[in-house]
Amino acid sequence: MRKLALFSYNYGDEKMKQLEELSYEIIIKKERGLRYTEEFENVEVLVTYDPFNTLDISKMKNLKWIQLLSIGFDQVPKDIVKNNNIKVTNNKNGYILLCS
Repeated sequence: MRKLALFSYNYGDEKMKQLEELSYEIIIKKERGLRYTEEFENVEVLVTYDPFNTLDISKMKNLKWIQLLSIGFDQVPKDIVKNNNIKVTNNKNGYILLCS
């Protein structure tokens, strides 16, 4: 069964196709001003930076995992996440430059 994932950033055709091959059906929406619609009803995975001022994730009853594109997670509505057992992962080390 395919899992529905909502991305607020398009990583390009090749990478998105790789995710689809892992049994994900992907919805891509711009983060700015993102609001809940019935299209998000069955979303299980949210990959985003910070849509939480406008996107009410409490309405996303099937949401199981939020992958943040940020290092921090202060923007996440912690009560909703806790009360709904939603896993949150961040982009740890995402901005570290490799030095040789």
